[in-house]
Amino acid sequence: MAKKVQTRVERSQVKGLLWRKKVDSTLLNQQQTPLPVWILELWKHNGLSVPTTKEKLKEFLVKMDGGLFSSSITSRRKKNNYQYYLSFDNELGEKLKRIFLMSFMRSIEAELSGKKNHQHIEATIPFWEFLDIEYIPSTQAFKLTAHYTIPPQFPNLFAQLSSSAALKAVAMSANDHVELKIHKQGWRSREHYKQEIGAFNVIYTLIDTKEKLVYVGEAKNLKKRLDSGHPEISNWNFYRFNVLPRGMNNRNRLELERMAIRDLASLLPNEKNQDLIEISSFKLVNKKIDIL
Repeated sequence: MAKKVQTRVERSQVKGLLWRKKVDSTLLNQQQTPLPVWILELWKHNGLSVPTTKEKLKEFLVKMDGGLFSSSITSRRKKNNYQYYLSFDNELGEKLKRIFLMSFMRSIEAELSGKKNHQHIEATIPFWEFLDIEYIPSTQAFKLTAHYTIPPQFPNLFAQLSSSAALKAVAMSANDHVELKIHKQGWRSREHYKQEIGAFNVIYTLIDTKEKLVYVGEAKNLKKRLDSGHPEISNWNFYRFNVLPRGMNNRNRLELERMAIRDLASLLPNEKNQDLIEISSFKLVNKKIDIL
């Protein structure tokens, strides 16, 4: 466990009604948190309807670190009552995992242990992180503030892990997700590729934004493939990749690569320019383009 903690003084610039949430697996893995009863009572007092499973769910904006994210109120029936939750979109869910990385790692450890009750893992690895949730009635919006976080022992490694395909694969397997899951990574600048963790069995895309060139490829090992060079697009400056399911072999990967190339060749100028509806000034530089 980490030796240091990142402490924060009590906040004074609180504009809304606030509750402090202990970060747990429900928040990080299910991307939702129970709403306190007093919020529901406040809505009723102000003449706002409280959603049920039969009604259209309410939509809300969530503010965090200057960004705006989508959220909604969902409900779950428990005996004769409903339990209400604030549910976050995937973008905010991923952000929370990065911010509360130690709690996210612990939640994965709990899933891997095979025990449904996660309290045992908190006793074994005892630490807590906290998220402040404010409700601002005037705008009917929520504001999230990370109040108390624990930095990892190895900050550079953990920062890389937080967005890596390797950690996504572990998290998915721990939660019993299906085998046919593609782990999608976003755009990153060229200098980051040597630091990628778990970039195996991938379909990748390279872009040269200066010369407006695009290249699609496949690789068993992304770092080794990029090290070997690409004469068609030697000055590429951004890349992204998708990690294919473990059950897909080299032949499957090649077929998916050719499909992706062919799809882009129908939209971007290329050497063959057959069946093309041009939508961009970028040019596809792949030479192996399947034709109808």
